[in-house]
Amino acid sequence: MKCVLAGRVLGVSMLAALIAGCANGYGDGDRSADGEGRVREQKIRDLREEGGEGTRVALAYPTGNRATSTILVERISPAEVRLGQPYEYQIKVTNLTNATLSGVVVREKLPGDFSVTKAEPQARVDGDVRAFEIGEIGPKASKTIRISGTPSKTGSLDSCVVVAYTPTLCSSTSVINPILKIVKEAAKDADVCEPIPFRYIVSNTGVGTERNVRIEQKLPEGLTTEDGKNVVAVVVGDLPEGTSKDVTGRVKAVRGGTFGGEAVARGGGKEVVSERVVTVVKAPKLEVSLRGPGSEYINKRATFVASVKNVGDAPARRTVMKIDAGGRADVLAAATSEEKSGGSFDKDSAAPPGTISRSGARSAADDSVKDLGTLAPGESRTVEFSLRMAREGEMKVTASASAECAAAADTSIVTNVGTLPALRLEVVDLEDAIKVGENVIYRITVKNQGSGDDEDVRIVATLPDEETFVRASGSSDAKVEGKVITFEPVLRLEPQKTAEWRVEAKASRPGDVRFEVKMTSKSLTKPAVETEPTRLY
Repeated sequence: MKCVLAGRVLGVSMLAALIAGCANGYGDGDRSADGEGRVREQKIRDLREEGGEGTRVALAYPTGNRATSTILVERISPAEVRLGQPYEYQIKVTNLTNATLSGVVVREKLPGDFSVTKAEPQARVDGDVRAFEIGEIGPKASKTIRISGTPSKTGSLDSCVVVAYTPTLCSSTSVINPILKIVKEAAKDADVCEPIPFRYIVSNTGVGTERNVRIEQKLPEGLTTEDGKNVVAVVVGDLPEGTSKDVTGRVKAVRGGTFGGEAVARGGGKEVVSERVVTVVKAPKLEVSLRGPGSEYINKRATFVASVKNVGDAPARRTVMKIDAGGRADVLAAATSEEKSGGSFDKDSAAPPGTISRSGARSAADDSVKDLGTLAPGESRTVEFSLRMAREGEMKVTASASAECAAAADTSIVTNVGTLPALRLEVVDLEDAIKVGENVIYRITVKNQGSGDDEDVRIVATLPDEETFVRASGSSDAKVEGKVITFEPVLRLEPQKTAEWRVEAKASRPGDVRFEVKMTSKSLTKPAVETEPTRLY
């Protein structure tokens, strides 16, 4: 009879007890009661797999079920051997788990009537117990013990096998070394009016996955993200080894200039920095000049010439020119030099194409605006504005220009708007062809047709020799000396106001005579002379 026991870590006393129990429970049938023999035979039958000329006895420990056990012990031996003839049998130990078993020892107790001649591996002998130290058995692996010997007695050769092992808890920790690299790319030149793409390429060239990777770049003053922030921040997430992530961020420039910066990639508590990349942002820049008269009279027209030049290094798109007289003048029209050469520069005439004129619905205080389109770097445009002076005094005229993505520019000049008196002298006789002895009446009228007051308006009338003074009246008193009538001066004659005088004289003798009037004032540098002919008969 043969018996197999399996176990974990066994002491010497436990091993002896197991072996003794195995021997007692599975002893020779001749020394067992019939009932015990039947039980024994039944147990052996449950374990034995017979086939061919050999017998295989197996036990899975600890559950008896290979699917749920840790180790399997099998003893393979011939079913029958001859007395005195050597034979070989095997003990096979199989690791049923996915982990390595260590400290595996197989102990076998053999009867004294069996002499071992060879064993592979060698066993450590302790009395009738042989211990085979197998050591480690890998996952699902097997090791086989080969034993050769010779029986010295007929009957049943009973053997008990005990297996022991050291339970081992194994775990695995992956050792990784992810290595981040980041490359930043950007255009060398950019236009301030257009978004600037920044490209970031972050790579993991190491071993293992880098977790929670982020890309950041602090932007220099003058650059912002499209939503107005000063930091580009991109969440990349996990980056497996050997992979890269390509990310593009868009920034905008608030002005022209040279902007440099580095990008930072962070992950796992480490950070790497890209090389510094420099971008030159080009921008338009406007300069404005203005020419116009230093002085002009109210209600008169004047031409102001405004010029704008793009002195920047990028196109000035949608350039607009404006003029503002602060409500002290009416803007009649505006035209570029090219448009001006194509037609009249007059609000009241047919305007050339592109000329801006004030409509009656618009206030003269509104700014005149001229759209100049796109100015290339170094290009300039000129606009002529026609203004009518509306108010007396110092007038500040400002020309300003604006364009997309460019700072507005302006310049101003001062024009002194004055007033100008304009006197009109009129002398008429109320009736002509006067009979001698009758009276003739002369009417003298002075009207200020100008825009300003005139002062010290004086009238001196002279009668012809053929007439004799009768009387005088009017806006001021008269003083008569012979044929000369001198009126007291009118101290102030306002615009559109009229002064009038009358002189009555008697026709003394016939003739073709002339009544003469001289006028002087503060504004006149020379006297104004007017005569009126009269026929006396």
